[in-house]
Amino acid sequence: MIVLEVLIVAAVAAAALMVFVLQRAGKLSPRTLNVLTAIAAGLLAIMIITDWPTKVASDFWSQHSVLTDALSAVLLGGTVYLAFEARENQKQDEIGSSLAAAAYSGVVDHVVDLDLALAYMMHGDAPPIRGWDEPQKPLRWMRDPQAQKDRANPTGIRGEVAALRLHTPLQNEERERVTALIDQSVRRLMAAMRDWAPLFTSGRDGRAVLVRLGHLRTRLLQLEGALEQRRAQHLWSALRAECHVLALGLELASGSPSLRPEVFEALPDGLPPTEEWQRYNMAATALTTRELTPRELADIRRALARSSAPVRVGSV
Repeated sequence: MIVLEVLIVAAVAAAALMVFVLQRAGKLSPRTLNVLTAIAAGLLAIMIITDWPTKVASDFWSQHSVLTDALSAVLLGGTVYLAFEARENQKQDEIGSSLAAAAYSGVVDHVVDLDLALAYMMHGDAPPIRGWDEPQKPLRWMRDPQAQKDRANPTGIRGEVAALRLHTPLQNEERERVTALIDQSVRRLMAAMRDWAPLFTSGRDGRAVLVRLGHLRTRLLQLEGALEQRRAQHLWSALRAECHVLALGLELASGSPSLRPEVFEALPDGLPPTEEWQRYNMAATALTTRELTPRELADIRRALARSSAPVRVGSV
């Protein structure tokens, strides 16, 4: 029996230490902490009730005083500690969400620019803007009135069927144009991540969205390396779909009372609506008649964070 008591005390101590380490590492969400608090408080209540007033297990607790003292100390201390940490984490998440909302709004423009660059890439002709290929800040030429018009027009270049086929042999000028647009898109995306990283990293969901933007960069590099291969077209389609999903999701997650014209609700031809897109589309529809509730905003932010895994694109 003594050996069993020692094993139980050791197991409880190990579990308490593991929870402490995970919490200090930021691996436990406020919801998880609340659940652990309830479990610890419930076990402590069972110990007390079975000792007094019911006396169901009073003899057992009195005969195993070391086990009783260890369990009661861990459960009481754990309940207080976990309740405090859960409240503090909830406050930090609320602050982080408010800061990340500004980053969500700010990065929408970058994502829309990326989508427009992808659309220009497959248009068949060079972007109709003078100096687009001149050395300057990446995609800065999209401030041109023609580019601004193309951004906000859902039936224009962003909604057209691709004319160029990246999985077929390309002319030299076509390859140079596509490569130049990919290079500018990568640098534009990196600038967005650098500029908004301090706000994104202030919250758990924001950090996950930042990782998702990093996956966009990876796909762009994969597209550049896959030109004239069969998977190039699939990579391009996946990139455009992700840009549209991110633009709408981030605009909604920012808490904006209305959608900007460039964040339209229709997907270009050939891009099937995903479950995530349908969710954001429904929220955008609701936004036309009312503001989203805090719970709806929290659900959208969690959805953006959960979808941070990169989409695998096959070779066919």
